Amino acid sequence: MRWNSLKLGNIFIKKNEIFSIMTVLQLQEYIKQNPSIANKIMFYANKIRTTRPYWNARCNELMDMIIQKGNPTLFFTLSSADFHWPEVYNLLGYEFKNLSHRKKSKIIAENPLYFDTYFVLKARYFVEKCMKDKFNIKDFWYRFEYQHRGSIHLHGVLWLNDGPNTNNVKTEKDKAEIIKYFSNLVSCENPNINVKLRDVQNKEHDLALLVNVVQSRKYWRKKGKKSKEKCRFGFPKQLCEKPNLVMNETEIKEINFERNDPFLNKYNPWILQTWRANIDVTPIINSDSIIRYISKYVSKSEVQSKSYLIMLKDWNALLPQFPPWESLKGIPS
Repeated sequence: MRWNSLKLGNIFIKKNEIFSIMTVLQLQEYIKQNPSIANKIMFYANKIRTTRPYWNARCNELMDMIIQKGNPTLFFTLSSADFHWPEVYNLLGYEFKNLSHRKKSKIIAENPLYFDTYFVLKARYFVEKCMKDKFNIKDFWYRFEYQHRGSIHLHGVLWLNDGPNTNNVKTEKDKAEIIKYFSNLVSCENPNINVKLRDVQNKEHDLALLVNVVQSRKYWRKKGKKSKEKCRFGFPKQLCEKPNLVMNETEIKEINFERNDPFLNKYNPWILQTWRANIDVTPIINSDSIIRYISKYVSKSEVQSKSYLIMLKDWNALLPQFPPWESLKGIPS
């Protein structure tokens, strides 16, 4: 990222040669008289990953896709399972079955770039090849992001070729078709809440184990329903015997799927059993939901990423530390 920043900075200087001959004093005066210089810098910065200008540009790309194609069909998230994917350790020469949790933690801490690169390559192939072929995907958009504890994950949206129109639901037939369509893609059912590893003998047992290991909100399950602490994701959820739509006239406000476990996150069985890590699959049912997604996730920069206006002010405040006659070329990057 630093190398890319310097490269783009040199391009900016070449196209704006006035800065190459400026002194510190001249630059301070120029910034005072031309505060819009930040907008010029931001134009180049939108190519530097993780910065605010970069994600603002990606946000605009997604908005253009929505204008051209309409609302996507699904939100989706793919998380990493660093401790549970045997192949990622095998590639480093380790025998997975012989590794303790502590040893895995040490390996992950010593090889952060390797584990992140593995996730990115695996996720890209999974979305762009496996999922695209399986679900008849017309188009997609996704981004990689790091959680506060440093774990990488992917989230994005999918346009499916056979997706239903959820914008103007008028009849009971419309409702039934929408419920049937999304119920085939999204599940909130736990196949067996008491399954153990030793029970896994077939595909059904495998799904039950994965659901309970990676899709269950274990923290809130331990807390119980009587806990005064509130989950920001709304767990525990109400049980539901039959899927239904919550309507506001002709607009769908929410889809309630059949649910037998109050602490289970939504999933697609095929994605879960193929990806083998925590996932989320959520229908996009109205324009409000995609707007919330864009404002919450798409344009969000990394925690340490300041806006260029703030960075420019910070840098301007540092300039008095240098002799006013010194050339900008003499100031360290």
